[in-house]
Amino acid sequence: MWLHAVAESLDTEDSRFALRAPRAWLHTVRDRIGVNSSAHLSAQLPELLRGVYYENWVPSHVPVTARAA
Repeated sequence: MWLHAVAESLDTEDSRFALRAPRAWLHTVRDRIGVNSSAHLSAQLPELLRGVYYENWVPSHVPVTARAA
């Protein structure tokens, strides 16, 4: 299972944490690439990840500009 592979790479047995890591990455990418690119990317995702990808998404708030570190 892919979630087990993520948990293993993060050196954790916590499956909730292992799911939050790709979720955070997907949301960061989604919020920075714009609506059209986001739709193209989501079409490539499996259904489960597509649901995670669109969770709490407000298209009128994207793209988010990168902040200086």
